[in-house]
Amino acid sequence: MNHRTAFLIGITVAAVALALLLPAMPQPLAYHDFADRREAYGIENFLDVTSNLAFTLAGLAGLVTVLRPRTCFARAAERWPYLVFAVGVLLTGAGSCYYHLEPNNESLFWDRLPMAISFMSLIAAQVVDRVDARAGLLALAPMLLVGIA
Repeated sequence: MNHRTAFLIGITVAAVALALLLPAMPQPLAYHDFADRREAYGIENFLDVTSNLAFTLAGLAGLVTVLRPRTCFARAAERWPYLVFAVGVLLTGAGSCYYHLEPNNESLFWDRLPMAISFMSLIAAQVVDRVDARAGLLALAPMLLVGIA
């Protein structure tokens, strides 16, 4: 194992340990007051809900790009983190739309979950590209689990 890989593993273990040791922070209900309260076309919080179409379109564009055979990767397996990222962005559009339809602590989970998937897969993709392809691919699943947790 090279020094960079060991460093990344050490940082990850430390971050997980801190997350497990620190107390949970409750989300104040006032957090949801930012949501646009205007209704249009029978949709409450219209602008907050419909603005998520951009995430949906970006996720679809990412899927098309990653799944296109002519998209160049050094190894075929290197598509996986980018594929998961595109799916995460697509799901972010759906989850955020759901949250903004009824902003509360329970629906906020569905807003944040796909973002965590996107963030973790993007970090794994950067490890694949910049540190070590094998380490990044091996880290993808554990990083997704950490993000979901």
